[in-house]
Formats: sequence, C-alpha cells, structure tokens
Amino acid sequence: MEDSKAKYEQLLDSHYSSQAHKKLWNYFLALSKTDEFINLVADLRKKYKIPKDGFISEERISPPPRLENRFNADHEIIKAIEEYCLKYGLHPLGFFMLIEDHIYYGGELEPDDGFSQLSLCTTSDLFEESIDPFDPSTQEADNKLFPIAIRLSPYATERDILDFVKKTYKTTIKPALDMYKNKDSLIGKIKARDGKIQERNEFIYQNRNLSLKELSDKVSDKFKEHLDEGLIGKIRSIELKRRKEL
Repeated sequence: MEDSKAKYEQLLDSHYSSQAHKKLWNYFLALSKTDEFINLVADLRKKYKIPKDGFISEERISPPPRLENRFNADHEIIKAIEEYCLKYGLHPLGFFMLIEDHIYYGGELEPDDGFSQLSLCTTSDLFEESIDPFDPSTQEADNKLFPIAIRLSPYATERDILDFVKKTYKTTIKPALDMYKNKDSLIGKIKARDGKIQERNEFIYQNRNLSLKELSDKVSDKFKEHLDEGLIGKIRSIELKRRKEL
C-alpha cells in the first residue's frame, strides 16, 4: 500500500513539475483573478443559495449535503463550469472538480488529481480508448484541446522519442499545431510572478479603493517595503487591467 502511494505521489510530482503543467496552471491562476471568473463563482453561489464564501465543512463532499435540490443543482453548476472551461481552453475533466470545490467550499485553488488534463501535454492509450471510449463530451474536449497526437510504438525508447520530437518539431509537429492554434489565446504567455510580489500586488488590488497615500502606508507596514504613490498607482492600474482583459 505504501509502495503504491509513493509511486502515485511520484507520478503526480513528475506531472506537476513539468513545464507543460506550469504554463497552463499560470494561465488558469491569471484567469481566476479576472472579474469574469470571480463573478461566475459569486453568481453561482447566489443562484444556488451557497454561502458567500462557501460552505464550512471539514469533509469537502461534492455535492454538499446542504446544497438545496442537491443533485439537480450540482448538474447545472457542472454544466456552467464546463462551458467556462471550454471558452478558455481548459479541459473540463481536469478543471471542473477544482473549480466546483472552490465554489462549494472556498479556499485556495490548487491542482487536484486530474493531472493528465492540467497540462498542455498528455498521454492516451488509444487502443484501450477504442475498446472502452470516454463519454462523448470528454472525447470532444480531448479532440479540441489535444488535437495533435504522436503515436508511439511500445518498442520506442526515451531516446527514440526525444530524438523524433527534436528532429520533426519544426517540419511536422509545429505546422500541425499551428493549424489549430488560437493566436489570441494567452495560454503559455502568462509568466509566473515572485510569490511576495504577487501577494503585494494582490493586496494593492484588494485595497484599491483607498487613497494612494493610504495604500503606500499600508504596503509599507505589511510588507516592510516603501513604494511611492506613483508606483502604487501604476501597480493598481496594471492589476485592474489584468483582471478585465485576460
């Protein structure tokens, strides 16, 4: 049991440490700070009589027992989340559970166990899926979000695969990817920010209604960092813009 748990944790670590995951996760975190996402969460909570900050429970059961008209409401919430995910190029199978949990119980958004869809790259057993296919909506999302496949022989080694990708990326793989790429998408273009800077800028945004002098004083007290009013105003403007334009 311990051995299988260790192997699973190693599997998760290998996925979550990959650049393909980090790029998509940075994009999702940026989305989660936009007005549209914040309003989606607030509107669904209001519509289905979920407390403003989510239910309080140590057992994060889905759907929550206290949710009115529990299973019908959960079905409608999942549908709204899936529509949002597809609009922004997120695989519903990977993201709907963590967004749903956030709606029901609040707290920080963190990766769940759907690691295969929390990435720009994934692996599929095509033979197995031909025998026991996923439901149509999952197949549709797979085809839309992972349109190009590299089919591998079971005899291909790591060196074979890396060599193939390296030598065919420019001539074959990239042209195929470009056919499906949405040039307006920001996936892969959102850079991770330093944790302290991100926390400071989030604090400035949350207190954006204060005067620049008050904000400067509060930032100095909380973060032991002096920022003049001009820089505070610039950061506030950037954060406001970021949440509206993504």
